[in-house]
Amino acid sequence: MSITTLDDRRPLPKPSSTEYATRGAHARKGRGLALRVVAPPRSERGGRGLFILVIIVLLGGGFLANLLINTSMAQGAFQIGDLQQAATKLSEEQAVLREQVGALSAPTALESKARALGMIPTDSPVFLSVPGGTVIGKPAPAGAAAEKKKNKKANGSGSADTESTPANGASTESTPANGASTESTL
Repeated sequence: MSITTLDDRRPLPKPSSTEYATRGAHARKGRGLALRVVAPPRSERGGRGLFILVIIVLLGGGFLANLLINTSMAQGAFQIGDLQQAATKLSEEQAVLREQVGALSAPTALESKARALGMIPTDSPVFLSVPGGTVIGKPAPAGAAAEKKKNKKANGSGSADTESTPANGASTESTPANGASTESTL
């Protein structure tokens, strides 16, 4: 080996980036330029306008749906309020009617209505068993005991010869229009 060959081995300076770029350009120069026709760029305004229009329609539809839902819910709330007021009024009427039924079904009220209809109390009540048709108790005329008490109070003497009984000796039972025999007792 010779000395000259050793000197050739020394490193060469690194090429700069501009040299590298120009080397590539010089290498391509010989091949020729490959130019081609491209389509004109699309107008981006039309695409954006359509997108904005779609967004506006979607937002408007959402707002309209929200408005309709809120309106129907408010209307339902008013109907619920009206129905609650009606239920309160009906429950108050029911309470008043129950109070009236309680007052009319009290024993004193029933007694006064029975006396207004001509009924008198009896000392020996008699009951009729509906399924069997049997009479429970011993029937006695209701008017006999009541008339004795009236006469004793009226005369003040308490004699039994002033007691009044029906002229024909019949009991004071009332007979309904359908022919069934029932006694008038309290």
